Amino acid sequence: MKKIIIALLCLAMPFMVFAQNASYDMFDYVNSRKGKATTFASFQLFNQNSANRSTAYANAVEDGVVLDFNASTIQAIYEDNPRTMNISVPLKSDGSTVQLELVQKDIFSDDFRVRTSDGRDITNEIDRGKHFRGIIAGDANSLVSISIFRNEIIGFVANNEGNFVIGKIKGQTSQHIIYNDRNLMITNEFNCTTEDDGVGYTMEELTPQAANRDAGDCVNIYIEAGQSVYNAFGGNLTNTMNFLNGVFAQSYVLYANDGMALQTSDMLIWTTPDPYSGPSAANYRAQFQSNTGPGAFNGDLGHLVEVDNVGGQAAGFSGLCNANTDESLCFSGFSSTNYNNVPTYSFNVTIITHEMGHLMGSRHTHACVWNGNSTAIDGCAGFTEGTCAIPPSANPGTIMSYCTPNISFTEGFHPQPTAVMQNNVNAIGNCLTTCAAPATNDFCADAATINYGDTFSGSTTMATFDNVGFCGTSNTAPGVWYTFVGNGNFTRLTTCNQANYDTKISVFTGSCGALVCETGVDDAAGCAGFTTELDFCTTNGTTYLVLIHGFSNAIGDFDLSLVDLGNTAPVITCPADITMNNDPGDCGAIVNFSATATDDCGSTITYSQDSGTVFPVGTTVVTATATDGAGLTDSCTFNVTINDTESPTAVCQDITIQLDANGDASIVAADVDGGSTDACGIASIAVDIDTFDCSNVGPNNVTLTVTDVNGNTSSCVAVVTVEDNIAPMIFCPADIVAPTNNGECGATVTFPLPVGTDNCGIDFVVQQAGIASGEIFPIGVTTNQFIVVDVNGNTATCSFTVTVTDDDPPMAVCQDITVMLDATGNATIVAADVDGGSTDNCAITSLSIDIDSFTCADLGDNIVTLTATDAGGLSSSCTAIVTVENGVMPNAVCQDASVQLDALGMVSIIDASIFDGGSTDACGGTNLTFSVSPDTFTCADVGDNTVTITVTDDGGNTSTCTATLTVEDVMAPTVSCMDLTVSLDANGEASIDSADLVVMSDDICGIAQTSADITDFNCDDVGTPVVVTVTVEDPSGNTATCTATVTVLDEIAPELDCPVDFTVQTIEGTQYEVENFITSGAVTATDNCTDPVNVVSQSPAVGDLLDPGVYPVTITVSDASGNEADCTFNLTVEAVLGIGDNSFDISSVSMYPNPATDFVMLSNPQHIPLQDVRIYDVTGRLIKTIDARETLSEMSIDISELASATYLFLVNTENGEQLTHQIVKE
Repeated sequence: MKKIIIALLCLAMPFMVFAQNASYDMFDYVNSRKGKATTFASFQLFNQNSANRSTAYANAVEDGVVLDFNASTIQAIYEDNPRTMNISVPLKSDGSTVQLELVQKDIFSDDFRVRTSDGRDITNEIDRGKHFRGIIAGDANSLVSISIFRNEIIGFVANNEGNFVIGKIKGQTSQHIIYNDRNLMITNEFNCTTEDDGVGYTMEELTPQAANRDAGDCVNIYIEAGQSVYNAFGGNLTNTMNFLNGVFAQSYVLYANDGMALQTSDMLIWTTPDPYSGPSAANYRAQFQSNTGPGAFNGDLGHLVEVDNVGGQAAGFSGLCNANTDESLCFSGFSSTNYNNVPTYSFNVTIITHEMGHLMGSRHTHACVWNGNSTAIDGCAGFTEGTCAIPPSANPGTIMSYCTPNISFTEGFHPQPTAVMQNNVNAIGNCLTTCAAPATNDFCADAATINYGDTFSGSTTMATFDNVGFCGTSNTAPGVWYTFVGNGNFTRLTTCNQANYDTKISVFTGSCGALVCETGVDDAAGCAGFTTELDFCTTNGTTYLVLIHGFSNAIGDFDLSLVDLGNTAPVITCPADITMNNDPGDCGAIVNFSATATDDCGSTITYSQDSGTVFPVGTTVVTATATDGAGLTDSCTFNVTINDTESPTAVCQDITIQLDANGDASIVAADVDGGSTDACGIASIAVDIDTFDCSNVGPNNVTLTVTDVNGNTSSCVAVVTVEDNIAPMIFCPADIVAPTNNGECGATVTFPLPVGTDNCGIDFVVQQAGIASGEIFPIGVTTNQFIVVDVNGNTATCSFTVTVTDDDPPMAVCQDITVMLDATGNATIVAADVDGGSTDNCAITSLSIDIDSFTCADLGDNIVTLTATDAGGLSSSCTAIVTVENGVMPNAVCQDASVQLDALGMVSIIDASIFDGGSTDACGGTNLTFSVSPDTFTCADVGDNTVTITVTDDGGNTSTCTATLTVEDVMAPTVSCMDLTVSLDANGEASIDSADLVVMSDDICGIAQTSADITDFNCDDVGTPVVVTVTVEDPSGNTATCTATVTVLDEIAPELDCPVDFTVQTIEGTQYEVENFITSGAVTATDNCTDPVNVVSQSPAVGDLLDPGVYPVTITVSDASGNEADCTFNLTVEAVLGIGDNSFDISSVSMYPNPATDFVMLSNPQHIPLQDVRIYDVTGRLIKTIDARETLSEMSIDISELASATYLFLVNTENGEQLTHQIVKE
C-alpha cells in the first residue's frame, strides 16, 4: 500500500469546513424546541468592556471585543439550570450584536467518569459545566456552541462571515474576548498524517441509508489528556477540565449539525509524567496504542491530546465497533491554549473533529476515493491523494479537506463524508448504544395522556427542572408531566409503593404558559420510601396537568396510577321564609341567607336570586340548587317579603321673589322644593302660603308637605324672601347760566328743590353733589346732583348744571432786564423774566412774549412785548427793554502736526498756527493769534510729543488746547561690507554672525540692528561663492545695505568602520570571489557631505579569487572635496564540505525590518548557497519569486508594490532546504 504523508502549512488557523448542501440540523432542532412552547429566557453573560481592541492582544488579532464575565448571571444559570435561553453578544468592535437562541445538551454518558494519573476518581468533584448549542436568531445558516463554567465561557458563533471565537484572555480573572478567527495575525501548522489506503467508496456508501439506520445511536468518546495539557493550564485541574470539555463540546456540535451524536464517556488526565514523547503525530499515535490495551477505557473511540503542534493522526478509517482497540484510537496535537494572551480554541476543535472523522470512516476529501468513480471532491489543497486529476478549486473544502483556512464551521463535512459517517454510526445492529435522552413528556407541552384506571410507567432520570414553584409542595427536582380530564368524581393519583425514589405530586389547571395550582402532596401515610398518594375532587370536563417530581433533587423511576373513587348526588336544605323592612333609602332591602348541602366530593350552591343582593318591596320566591362535580343536583325554595315603612324625605330650599310694579308677587310648591325624595316614589307636594305684597317685604316662613306612593308624609320649612327692587322716580330743574359778580371770581345762584314718586312710598330726597341754592358758584360749569330713596331703600338720581362766565380782563405789568450771550453767541429769555407782577380777578392762565432769543446782531437794547391772558380768554399787554451784552472767551481747537529732524538731528517750531484745528470766537474770530510750548526738539524726541497751544482773540480773551507733535527721522544710515571664508563641521553645516561681514556703519540717531539674508551654510554651498546681503537699520526703521561674498570649505575626511575580522566560507576545492565590502555592508563609510563616498581602492580587488587562508584587506575612500580615509582588516577564507555534508545552519538566514514599508533585507552571514525567495499571501497564493543565486551575505528585496498585509517569505537553498519568515507589509 502506498503511504502518503501530508503536511500543509497554513497561515493563521485552519478551519476547514464544507459548504455544499449543509443540512442545518441545528436550526431545525432549535425551532422544534420553540414548537414545544418552551420559554427561551434571556440571560446577559457579559458586561461589555469599554476597550474593544486592547494592547494585550493587538499583535494577535486585528479586531475583537473585550467583555467582562458576569458572575451573577452564571450563578443564576447554575441555580435555574435553564434548558433553553437567549443571550445577546457583540461580534465586532463596531457595537453590533446578535441574539443567540440556545438549547442545553448534556455531553456526557450516564456512566461518565474522570480519573487522574495519580489514581484519583474525580468524577463527582469536577464542574461539568452547562453546555448549550443553537443558532443566531433568524439565521438558518448559523451554528453556535457555548460552554458555561463557573469561572469562564468557551465557545464559538459561526455564520457566513466566519467563526467567532469566545474565550477568556490569558492571565485574566473575568475578561473574555470575542473575535473572528479570520482576523488572527499568526502562522500555525496543521498536519494530518493519517495514511491513505486508496480504497474508494461505493455509491451505496456515499448515499444516506435511511432504511438501514438507527438514528438514536451515540458514539462514546474516551479522552486522554497528556501532562502537557495539564501543565499548559498551570497544573489547575479545573481549568484543564474546562478547556477539554469546552473544545470537545464544540466538536460534538459540528457532528450534531450533520446528524451524528457524540458524547464523552471516559476521561484520563495525566497530572504526572505521561508515557508519550512523540516527537511526531505518528509516534504519539503508536505510543497511545501501545499504552492502551483492550478494555482499558469506557468508550467507542479513544482520543489522545497533547499540547504539541505536530498535527494529528488516526489509526485508520474503521474505528467504530472494531474488535482491535488499536484501530479505534487517534491523536491530536493542540497548538497551545493561547497566543499573545488570545484563546485559539477553534484550531483545536478543527483538528480533533478531523481525526475523529477518520475513525468514523471518512478519508480526506482530496483523496481519489469519492463520487463513486475514485475521484476527489475538492482540489483546493493543490494536490490529490492518488492518481486522479485535481478538481477545480472553486469548492471551498470541508473539515476533512486540506484547503484554504478560516472557512466557517457552518459549512459542515460535505454530503459524501457525512453520508459515510452517518451510515457507520447509525447502522442497525452495530455495537453503538442509544443516546441517553429525556422522557418524551419532559416538558409540560408534551404531557402524556393518562386515563382513569391506567397505570403509567415513567422516569425523571433525564428530566428537566421545571421550576413551577410551590403547589401543595415545593418544586426542587426535575419532573415529567401527565394530563387527564376530570369526571367530577373523587380521584386518586398515586405512586404509593410504586417508585424507587422519594416522589412528589403537584396538580394544575390552566395552560402550560399560565399554570393554576390546584393541589399537591409530598409523602402519604402507608406509602413506603416516601412515595406519594393524592386524593382530590375533580371538576367534570376540566383538563388537569400533573407534575411528578421529587424531594430535594431526587430522580428515578415510578409507576403512576389514576383511580376513580366515585360520587353521589348532593342533599340541599333551604332556610325559613324571611320578612324584613326596606333598607333606609332603598325601595327594597339587602337580604343575606344560606342554604346547606352535603356531598362526598363537595358541591356548589346557586340561587335564583343571590344572597346579599337587593330584594324589592313585596314577596320574592327564591330557588336554591346544589350541583356537585359530576353534575348531580338537588333543589328547594323559600319566600323573602320586604315591607316599606319609611317616610319620604322632604327637602326645602329658600328662595327670593320680587314685587311687581303694583307691589304684588306669588309662588308654587315646586319653587321651594329642594329635591325631596322617597325610595319608592313621591305622590304629591303642597305649600301653606303662595301670595305676597308690600307688607311682606323681608323673610317669610312657608311649610312644604311631601306625600309618597305608599301614603307616608313629611314636611319642611322654606324661607321666602320678598324684595322690592323697583326704583323711585325724581325730577330736577333746567340748567342755569349766570355772569360773575362785579370784581369777584364767581356768581350767586338760586334754584327750586327736585321732587320724587314710588310704588311703595318715598322716604327722603337729598342733594349729593354741587353747591346749595343761594350760594356763590365759581367761574365755569358746576353740576348739582340729587338722590331720592324709597321706603325699601331703592334709589334714583337726577342732575343739572350752573355755568358762571368771567367778563373782567387781566392787568399786564413789565420790568427791564440785561442778558449775556453764551459761548455760541446766543441768549434766550422766557415771559416770566420780564413780568413785573401782572394780576386778574380770577387767575392769569398764561404769559407770552413776542421776542425770546438774541444773537451778536442784537447787542444793546431791545423792546419786548409781554401779553397776560386769564381763564376766560381775556388779555392785556405791556413792553420791557432787554439789554444784550457779550463776555465770551475764544474756543481753542487744536490739530496734530509732524516735523522732520534736520541733518544735525534738530528742529524748531516757527509758526504755531500749524496746530490750529479751527479755533473760533463767539462774535467773530478773524483776529486770533497762536503760540506753542515747547517749540524745540532733538533725536531724543523722535516720535509723538504733547504740546500746548494758546489762542488769543482781539479782546484779549485767551484759551488753550493740546496737540500731538510727531518728530520724524527720515535720514538713512550708511554701511560697508567685507568678504569671509568658513569651514563646515562634522554635520556638514556652518553658521556666521551678520556683524562678521560689516566694516563700518553710521546714523545721526544711531544703529538699532544689523542682519544678513543668509547665515547658515551646508554641503550644497561648497565650491560656489555665496553672495550675502547685509542690512543695517536705525531706530526709526531707515535701512541701508551692502553685499559680501562667503566662501564655504569642506575639510573633514570620511569615516570608515571596518570589522576586526571577517570570515567567509567556500566549498572545499573552490575559491572565494572577493566581494565589494562596502556594497555588501561588511564595511560602512560615512561622510559629512558625500553619500555614497567614492571608493578609491580595495585590496584585494573586487572579483579577485582567493584560496583558503588569511588576507589583509585595505579600503580607501574619498569624498567630493578630495578628503580621503582608509582602514584595514583581516579576511579569513574557510573551506567547508560539499552540500551533502555542509555545516551550514539555515536558521542563520534572517530578514529585517519587520514590519517593513518599501524593502526587506535578507541577511546570509554564512554565505549559504541560495536558490530563490518566494512570497505568498495569506490565502497561500504565490505572489512573487526572486532569484537569490547571486546572493552572498545580504540581499535587498523590493516590496513597495505589495498591498499592506501579512506575507509568507519562503527561502529555498540550492541543496533543497527551506526556511520561512512572516513579514508584515505596512
